[in-house]
Amino acid sequence: MTRFTQQFINTTVESIDVAFTMMMFSFEKEKAVAMNATMHTISGAIASVLYLSFIFTGIRKYLKERLYSVISLVIPLVWMLSTYPYNFYNEHVKPMINGSDANCDFTKYTWCEDLNTVPIWAYYAGFIMVFGVSFSIINITNTTLYSKIVGPRPQGTYQGFYQMAGSFGRMVAPLLMSATYTWFGPRIPWLILIGNFVVVIAAWVVLRNKMVPFEEYEANRVRCPVVDTNA
Repeated sequence: MTRFTQQFINTTVESIDVAFTMMMFSFEKEKAVAMNATMHTISGAIASVLYLSFIFTGIRKYLKERLYSVISLVIPLVWMLSTYPYNFYNEHVKPMINGSDANCDFTKYTWCEDLNTVPIWAYYAGFIMVFGVSFSIINITNTTLYSKIVGPRPQGTYQGFYQMAGSFGRMVAPLLMSATYTWFGPRIPWLILIGNFVVVIAAWVVLRNKMVPFEEYEANRVRCPVVDTNA
C-alpha cells in the first residue's frame, strides 16, 4: 500500500502539475514547464545529498524504519491538506483570456466559478519537502523494513510484488486523476490523495506490531507463558 501510494502521488503530480500551476498561479505554459523542471531539479539535488549521506555517513543507523516511514507519509498528507483549494482562501482563479494558456477556462469548466487559488509558497515548499526529502527517506526506510519483514521467504517473489504495487499506482494515477481533474477540478483528485494517505498511515499505526523483522515477529508469535505443572 505504501509503495502504491508513493507512486500514485508521484505520477499524479507528473500528470497534472503543469495544468494545475497554469490555472492556480496564472503561469503561461513555458513558465509552468520551467517551474516544474526547476522544482524537480532542486528536489533531485536534495535527494542526491541525502542518498550520499546514507551511503558515506553513519546517519542511516539512526533512522528508525517504522517511525521515519510514517513521518515520510505524513509530510505529503500535510502538503495535500495545505494546498487543497478551501473556500476560506481569499483569491479566486482568474478567467482565461483569448490567446493565453494561463488561468482557468470558465467557458469549458464549470468548476472554475467557485474555485479559489492556493498559496504558491505552500505548493512549492511542499513539493520540495515531498519529492526531495520525504520520498528519499521512505525509499530507504520502507524498502529496508520490507526486506526484513520478508525475511527468509523468497525475496525475489516478494520484491516483485512490491514493485508491482508501485507499477499499478503509476498505471492507475494518469487515468483516474486526469479524468477527475478534468471533470471536477483539483478538489476531487486532492481528496482522493488525502484519503489514500489517511488509510495508509492508519494501517501503519494499527499494524505497527506486525511491521517488524521476520525473526522478531515469529519469536513473539510463538512465545507463550510458562505453565506451572506442579500447580
